[in-house]
Amino acid sequence: KMEWLQGIADSLGGKPDGIAPLQNTYYCLYKLEHNVKTTSSGSLKFLVEETPLVVISTDLSPEQEKVLNLRKYLLQKIEVGIAHREGSLGMLSTVVYTTKVVTPTCFYALLSVDEEDEQGNTYVKDEFLLCLIVTAENHCLDIFLNDLKRFAADIEDLIREGYIQFFSNEYMDDVEDEEVEVKDTSKSQALQLNELVASQCKGLLSRWYSICVEYMRRVIELLGDELPVLLHSALMGKIVDIKPHPCDEDLSRFIDTVRLSEPEPELEIEYNADDDELVDPEFEDDTVIISPGNANTEYSMINTTETNQFCTEWSQDLQAVKDNPVQIKNDIDQRKEKIAQELVHLHKLINQAKLDHYALYAAYRELKENKNQDVLLVLLLKDGQNDTDTKEVLAVIYNYTREKDFVEDEEIGSDQL
Repeated sequence: KMEWLQGIADSLGGKPDGIAPLQNTYYCLYKLEHNVKTTSSGSLKFLVEETPLVVISTDLSPEQEKVLNLRKYLLQKIEVGIAHREGSLGMLSTVVYTTKVVTPTCFYALLSVDEEDEQGNTYVKDEFLLCLIVTAENHCLDIFLNDLKRFAADIEDLIREGYIQFFSNEYMDDVEDEEVEVKDTSKSQALQLNELVASQCKGLLSRWYSICVEYMRRVIELLGDELPVLLHSALMGKIVDIKPHPCDEDLSRFIDTVRLSEPEPELEIEYNADDDELVDPEFEDDTVIISPGNANTEYSMINTTETNQFCTEWSQDLQAVKDNPVQIKNDIDQRKEKIAQELVHLHKLINQAKLDHYALYAAYRELKENKNQDVLLVLLLKDGQNDTDTKEVLAVIYNYTREKDFVEDEEIGSDQL
């Protein structure tokens, strides 16, 4: 056993008294090259298909790749058909150091490029395998799965752009141009294509952890006191227009992480037209505009100040843990889960309220006392847009809440006088 441990240490360039640990994150982009070879057994010959992985871009050394058994692990996933475009999480081979044992976590996704000519005939069809690795202890890569899938789609788009560029006449003319020194025309076309894909993707791949995980910290720091407004706009499902800025992609990811529903241009609320006493629930449905360039000026970055107590308190909690992306993501997921549970409970009360006045009052009290009242009401209205009875019940609750708020404001004003 000790010889086995020492062998691993030696393979990593370590010493008997300790080995240098792996860095926290790695990436590797492979290209799948399906080859058919002929093998023989006695007088019989067989055709065997092999799927070697050709490295396109990575920050792993060959020794590190070997210690992690990365190729073997990924090839096994391909052989059993587990590697797919949606992406999956897995555990790589345990790495043993003299002071600790580390089991790296990885995300892997199968990417494909299909290019067709004007007649619709496919002239190239290649597959790539993306692998993103975290070796840090106690890192919950699974909670960032949606961000990783989005990143994999971005890499696939970059690869596709590289293929389009390569097979365009303009690029091929450049390759044949003697004045272009950066391209070696003696290299095979496949090698040139691989190099182009690598140059397209390397910059993004090297920043994968920052893009997929650390974006939330940057957004929290950027918005500061305006964070409650963004949280509220995202929960309300408003359309958000983000002006060009180095952090615009971070803002887009953060909004998608917080959202509970797809954004809609406006919320139409209709009820029984015979009841003239009811007033339409009114909510701001204008597009929210974020101008991150105003961060260092006296002007607000967001063109609205609408928020609520729930989002204000939530913002304070996020500010307190902004340096820990895992805690931030857990906090967001827990808040969204709480809202989902409240919606389920309110849906039951509203369905009962169609026939039961006590349930109507119970639903009113639930919404009235909730710090996230306006968000819940909007989400309930969206869910019940095709149910006239539900919309009428919600309109009654909204109007009664509105009247009570007006009476309370009048009483507070009288006391102050």
